[in-house]
Amino acid sequence: MRLRRTLCAGLLAVAATVAGVPAATQAAPPATARAQLLNNSIFNVRLVNANSGRCLEIGFWGTEDYRNAVQYTCYGGAPQRWNVLAYPTGEFELVNVNSGKCLEISFWMAGDFAFAGQYTCYNGDIQKWWLTVTGSNTYSFTNKATGKCLEIAYSGLEDFRTASQYTCNNGATQRWAMRTD
Repeated sequence: MRLRRTLCAGLLAVAATVAGVPAATQAAPPATARAQLLNNSIFNVRLVNANSGRCLEIGFWGTEDYRNAVQYTCYGGAPQRWNVLAYPTGEFELVNVNSGKCLEISFWMAGDFAFAGQYTCYNGDIQKWWLTVTGSNTYSFTNKATGKCLEIAYSGLEDFRTASQYTCNNGATQRWAMRTD
């Protein structure tokens, strides 16, 4: 728990340093009825896969529930932008800027290769993630409900490869950089 608190406290400073913007000037989140968020939430970041160099996005600018998360060449559009919202418990939600919906493992599937998609945020454990430092400016996202890590399926390198969960192994396909540019 102490490690997670330390990670939470340092996460905003890391993102602000990458962006070259002091933490105090980060944009505020939209109004939310969910749990009170900590000051170390990070807004409007791209999640770049360490294996492919491509960005996590909700495919085809989708805004509906159950739309799959995929990787695509980084271009900075709203479907590739995420608000990483921190809870006092050390968990995070990944909220897509375009849709305002949370990244989750769809249909509460627990197995390897279960796909990640978006759904209306409702504070469920399937929509919460633990962040772990995995290297120089990279993180893994472990789903609270399943204990598995977010990755690009089968270590794919091409556009539209589906994001899924798999047993955590610290492979490059499970490591993500948070970019604010």
